[in-house]
Amino acid sequence: MNMIGPMFMRTQLSAIFLLPFIVSSCATKSIETSSELPKRAADFSLPTLDGKQVSLGQLGGKVVVLDFWATWCPPCREGLPHLQRLATNSEMAQRGLVVVAMNEEESQKTIRTFVDQNHYSFTVALDSDGLARRAYDVSEFPTTVIIARDGLVKSVISGWTQDTARQIDEAVGSALGAPIR
Repeated sequence: MNMIGPMFMRTQLSAIFLLPFIVSSCATKSIETSSELPKRAADFSLPTLDGKQVSLGQLGGKVVVLDFWATWCPPCREGLPHLQRLATNSEMAQRGLVVVAMNEEESQKTIRTFVDQNHYSFTVALDSDGLARRAYDVSEFPTTVIIARDGLVKSVISGWTQDTARQIDEAVGSALGAPIR
């Protein structure tokens, strides 16, 4: 009996079963990708947790921080307080900064409970089918994408470490045209 066939089938099935975990893993390292940048940011239109719609088109002329995250991701949970500080910084908002937390494929109830428990007030976009994640080629959480006023992606930072907040602040400051204080 040929054993290669069944073994190959088990390998294929294992790969299929593990694929969602590989695509949506959490990163405990911080990697900034800018070698292929800048490139045009992909447009999206998504419902928000508060029942509105958000699209990149309506944010034209602003510096946009897109943070792809999930409630089940420990590095995401570590980085969200920094995202909250960016989102609630009135000086940066006056200079044109907008923060959108892009949650993928979690229930509204799960997200709402998490956001309420942590007193987060940033805009949460519901990427329920993962189209925005795929459009931005996000393969791990958290991934932060900084988009300049001209609609070009200026920086992509994956993962979360002690240094990630500084990397995000530098990229946002650069996109705003002045350092973050």
